[in-house]
Amino acid sequence: MYGRRQETSRRDRPGSDGMQERRQPDLRGVRPPRLQLADSAVGPGRPGPEAMDFFSQWRSPVLDYRRGVQALERLGVYYLGANLDREKELHEFQIPHALELNAIRLALMRTQEFSSWISESFIRVLNLSPATAYAKVYDGIATVRLTGEPIEFAVEYERTLKSQSKYEKIREAIESERRLNVFLYLVPQFELLFSLSDAFRNTKRSVFFGLIGEFKEKVFEAPVRTAPWKEISLRTALTSAIALAKARS
Repeated sequence: MYGRRQETSRRDRPGSDGMQERRQPDLRGVRPPRLQLADSAVGPGRPGPEAMDFFSQWRSPVLDYRRGVQALERLGVYYLGANLDREKELHEFQIPHALELNAIRLALMRTQEFSSWISESFIRVLNLSPATAYAKVYDGIATVRLTGEPIEFAVEYERTLKSQSKYEKIREAIESERRLNVFLYLVPQFELLFSLSDAFRNTKRSVFFGLIGEFKEKVFEAPVRTAPWKEISLRTALTSAIALAKARS
């Protein structure tokens, strides 16, 4: 009939599916907000309240667990049952390890015998070429002069124990090492020292184990242990190991 408008049901309207059609907002050209470190109540250059609210949303049980472990370690309590591999950790969790490793390097640099230090990152670069590769990626490689000639040795800092299978692979790598003759493992606690030396009890290489606290205080005069649990000073360990390597070559 004339004058009567024909209505279309909602269900017949395109894209409605029985509901009123919604228009999607056009987000082209819209940039996400940036969190800036502004001067706030907690101090200049610190995250403001907005940033802190943002970061609090990303807290995870793993992060809380790691912080708890680190807090216990600062009190001298170490958990020996966890097999925590650094390769699987996030960069944030490597900070305590990196700080102690830097303390080791600084302790060596304060001595007159110190010559040079090769960092872990540079060792990874060297390992890209078979001509300059080491058997494994060490935490660092130090060169010192105790008898007038350079003595090069690998440095490893162990905050936690790895699994026995991991140490078997590490021991095999050290046994096959051709560029180094001395290997020094430093740990924060005596129980770790005993367990780690036991993992290398069958090694044929000159691997020594010491406490990082004694090393930072005495450096070359710090006591170290061999896998058979013989205690000598680090100075004696380095010089005797190099002399033994020369006698075998």
